[in-house]
Parts: sequence; C-alpha cells; structure tokens
Amino acid sequence: MGTYNSILLYKSFNIPVSFDVATMALLSYNKSEFNIEKTGNSEYKLLSHFSFGVGKMGAKRLEGINLQLQLKAINDTTTEITLESSLRPELIIISIITPFAIWSILNNSTQVPHWIAALFPIAIIWFWLVYRFQEQRLALKTERYLMSLS
Repeated sequence: MGTYNSILLYKSFNIPVSFDVATMALLSYNKSEFNIEKTGNSEYKLLSHFSFGVGKMGAKRLEGINLQLQLKAINDTTTEITLESSLRPELIIISIITPFAIWSILNNSTQVPHWIAALFPIAIIWFWLVYRFQEQRLALKTERYLMSLS
C-alpha cells in the first residue's frame, strides 16, 4: 500500500480504473471535502478546506494543508496514484529561529526561566504532528474517493 517517511508524507497506491477515468474523476470532482487544482499534465494539487495551525504572511495567506498528486498509467485498467506533501514554511521559519532563541534565553542575564527554551523544540514537534495529522486525513479522503471509482 502506501508508506510514510518521517519528514514528509509519501503514499503510493493503485486504483483499478484507467488513467483516463482517473483523470476525468479528478477534473470533475465537486464534493466539499477538498479542492483539486490541475498543476501539470498528470499532476494535481489537493487543498484541504480546513487547515488548523497554518500561518499567514501579511495580506497573502500561505496555502493551507495540501498534497501533490501524480497519476501514472500502469496498464489499461490500473492507475498508480502518488501523494506527496511538501515542507511547511512555518516549520522552516520556526526551525531557523529556534537555535537563536534558545541561545538568547540561555545566555541572557534577564530573569527569563530557562524552561522557556524547551518550548521552541516542542513547538516544532507539535506543529509537525498537527500538520502531519491533517495531511494524512487529506490523503485518506483522497484515497477513499479514488478507490470508490472502481
């Protein structure tokens, strides 16, 4: 079935329908669980309607929880689906700030408790888990939809 690695979500599975049927199903998807945007010849972006913990930068909102989907024809009656996530910008920003914040807290002469330094690594883990859970839910909804085509 599918696999999940530790940093990014990666899932691959086969559906028992032709490449053309899978393509038409993705292009005509109209349910309210998530949006599908075509990004390439056999590539799509899946966007969750609800994204918890996703940041905003100025007036432009960062994309919510999303996955990239790729289709590949195996034969006339089977299509391989690959779902992948990308690294969230919020996690990159927190990861860059964390060492500086910890160093500042531990080396500063102010009366800031040192246990606050532990909150930064915990924040990285917490948000990674929150994002991963939401990505897995989106992958599951997508897999259910595509498996229902057969």
